[in-house]
Amino acid sequence: MTLHAIRVSAQKRYEDRPFLGTKNLSTNEFEYVTYGEFGRKVDQLAGVLVKERGVKPGDKIAVISKTREEWAVAAYASFAIGAHYVRKPRDLTLEDHSTTTTTTTTGTHVRATTKRGLGVHHQ
Repeated sequence: MTLHAIRVSAQKRYEDRPFLGTKNLSTNEFEYVTYGEFGRKVDQLAGVLVKERGVKPGDKIAVISKTREEWAVAAYASFAIGAHYVRKPRDLTLEDHSTTTTTTTTGTHVRATTKRGLGVHHQ
């Protein structure tokens, strides 16, 4: 069973249950996205990657992000497409994520970053 299949199964089974939590630094409380909300975000991004960016199964997608909800959405969108998820190289920081550096280092032509919200960049 693939990670994509596991995610789809969990989304159907636990649609309204909390899935990922993010700590709100103002209130010091966790805010959760449900399995269903997460799945819809994944499907939406996967659609954008395929329809607007031309990503196909087997393509490489670099996800450059701190560990947060947007990172998970981008990673699972790549799994949904059948694209190869490429982790951020150790020496590449969020501050240094130019298209040239990313594509040269990882061999990708699409990258997703969360420096200023989730953005998809294509070369």
